[in-house]
Amino acid sequence: KSDLKIALGNTNNKLQEFEEKVTIPGLNMNLNNSTYNVKWCYGIKPRLNIISGVQGMYQFNANGSDATETLMPDANMFDNGAYTMLQAQLNTWELLGGIRYDNRYIRSYTPFKGNPSVEKNYSGVNYSAGMSKAFKLVILRANISSGFRAPHLTELVSNGVHHGTFRYEIGNTNLKNEQAHQFDFSAEYNASHISLEINPFYNIIGNYIFIQPQGYI
Repeated sequence: KSDLKIALGNTNNKLQEFEEKVTIPGLNMNLNNSTYNVKWCYGIKPRLNIISGVQGMYQFNANGSDATETLMPDANMFDNGAYTMLQAQLNTWELLGGIRYDNRYIRSYTPFKGNPSVEKNYSGVNYSAGMSKAFKLVILRANISSGFRAPHLTELVSNGVHHGTFRYEIGNTNLKNEQAHQFDFSAEYNASHISLEINPFYNIIGNYIFIQPQGYI
């Protein structure tokens, strides 16, 4: 009745760029990511299932002492999330509900271009609930859910030219979590030679993080 899946991973990216001198790197960064994902599915009854899991990532960025430029300070970031969902099927009804908790811990170890080192902790709770009803030619669906995104290190401490966008970006250490809530409904009609679907939705995002011009050069 149970199904357990465990996935572990690690990636390492060492970036070196040389400019005028081939012996002194302009950039010398080492970024390491370690991830885990544990998912457990259990059949309570033939049409009633519970799905739970935990997942996360540990990221560490280190700059070489011989680099002439740094894009990000020495820092680590630790993401963790835990969730559970309940899935049920009652005749032509399908029901799904879930809840999830996320936490992000960010710490930089050195001041960065005039900004002090930072240590931040972000957390949030999300939910989702949905139902669908199947008729002979029509399927109706309705959902309500929320979303969460914590600021990234670069959004907090950036202070310099972004070469990919040709602009000077300044971070904000006072950024808060983005929190979204969405409601959506869909009606789907399927016949032998025609298919129609309508899907209105409403999504609102609080504390949205975006680039805001400051009005000076």
